[in-house]
Amino acid sequence: QILKQESIEKPVLAGHSYGFMPIVDYAVCSKNVSTIIGICGSYKFSETTNSVGCWLFNNVLRYFEFAGSAGMWFYHKLKGEERDKSPDQSSPTSEFNLWTSIIDTSFEKVRARMIAGPEIHKWDITMQLKELETPMLLIYGNKDVMVYPRAGREIKEMTKGETYISILPGKHS
Repeated sequence: QILKQESIEKPVLAGHSYGFMPIVDYAVCSKNVSTIIGICGSYKFSETTNSVGCWLFNNVLRYFEFAGSAGMWFYHKLKGEERDKSPDQSSPTSEFNLWTSIIDTSFEKVRARMIAGPEIHKWDITMQLKELETPMLLIYGNKDVMVYPRAGREIKEMTKGETYISILPGKHS
């Protein structure tokens, strides 16, 4: 709706992790995408990710996010400052800094992720990928313990368009 309202034609879209899936769906349905960039993207989480890691993430770590959100709220109150509505998660200096930027958000956002996380693991966009003709760049970390680089190789095999895979030194974030 935003792209249509703003009359944006053929944008380049990037999606990280879960965010890769809606981009592929949009590209197939609208044909209004020039390029897709997927960072650690999967297509069927139940088969292409670390199932134990995802289970722990959704059933244990999400509760730590909730507790961490409360702690960050208290931290900001003690310092007499407002909590940033949209903390910057784009360039963390460490995995710990990424986690603190994720938890430094409202209880409502954390609760929404607690509900959405397990549902997203049921998604399967295999059929959309088989129809995709949009050029794509997929980026994976060689030490990613959540989404394995083999997901990119499988995506490349099933798409019709040009797909490039880059495996870089790094983790999921």
